[in-house]
Amino acid sequence: MATSSADDATLEAFGVDLDITVAGAFFAGAANTAALILGLWLLKKGVRRGYRRRREVQELRHQADATPTPAAEPAGRDIPADDPVSDQADAPPDPATQRPANP
Repeated sequence: MATSSADDATLEAFGVDLDITVAGAFFAGAANTAALILGLWLLKKGVRRGYRRRREVQELRHQADATPTPAAEPAGRDIPADDPVSDQADAPPDPATQRPANP
């Protein structure tokens, strides 16, 4: 409970003077305390969430490591290795055989 007081106080910070009542200083301090408590609570919640998320990712990685994976099959067409067309498909185009763009 705040008692009424007509006394003014002067707050001075960073070269700025601020005239404020004693009750105003009290309520400003109470608001700052509430903001500090709220900030600490949010920080606590964030740390707990991060810990749970890291633990879940670690468990999922362990599960993925324990799960056997099927043998990887090559993607693409089944082309024999000695096929001359398949060798040309991967080679860059020969500029001597291409037509010029502007005749």
